[in-house]
Amino acid sequence: MVPPTVFGANTLPESLRDMGSICISASLEVFPDPPYFDIWSVEQVRCVAAALDETAIRIYAIHVPFGDAVDLSSASTEAVENGLRHAKRVIDLCQQFEARFAVIHPGHILGEGADEAGRYRQATRSLKALVSRADSAGVVLAVENLPPDHVGSDLDRVVDLVAEVGSPAVGVCFDTGHANLYSPPQRPCAAGKHLVWIHAHDNRGQRDEHLMPGLGTVDWSQFRADLDAVGYSNPIMLECRPAEDMTVQGMIDRFFELTGYEPS
Repeated sequence: MVPPTVFGANTLPESLRDMGSICISASLEVFPDPPYFDIWSVEQVRCVAAALDETAIRIYAIHVPFGDAVDLSSASTEAVENGLRHAKRVIDLCQQFEARFAVIHPGHILGEGADEAGRYRQATRSLKALVSRADSAGVVLAVENLPPDHVGSDLDRVVDLVAEVGSPAVGVCFDTGHANLYSPPQRPCAAGKHLVWIHAHDNRGQRDEHLMPGLGTVDWSQFRADLDAVGYSNPIMLECRPAEDMTVQGMIDRFFELTGYEPS
């Protein structure tokens, strides 16, 4: 799986049609980022639905917007309520487009002097407030591990958060690039039975570069071994663009080479 933005179109409906013209079938994760995809635009949502009907493209996951103004862990009631409103909208769109996962950040940047424990408690409350809606929609909230200095930077705490919510409608999204910013790198096997979704991309261990696999220091053979150890069988999202001298298919082929996976 690759993000539809790699096809360079200005909006999600255009990307879907471009992909449909060259792909027999494909599954995607999409990110709401106006004007590329405005989750509140009735007209754009209609156009996305029409594009999906015209192609063999499937939206497998939608990413919930993130940032200070929609921080589900915030001490600000306004930010939390705004974050819940956006998350509920994404859940509804997942149901409409028959997407399985809503990828969600447990919070945003902690900042100096932040009440980290309090922020995690609020993140837990926010996720619990979304469980009923996600469950009734047949959608799984995939809680993503994040870079340093974020609520969600500690993978073990993300797993504990998901376990505390205690619902099959909530699992862990493991991001390889974020995990590689730690020494030693975090590993997907730590998520165990809670692992439901993967963001795969590379970096050199210093910043979140979103390089294609093989251009950084992620240990892809260990990554594959860890996924096998926990029995992971869902798709893997390549959250990156190909190198300048490579096609999208070349990037996918390189990922297969590095991990030992075979096209399905």
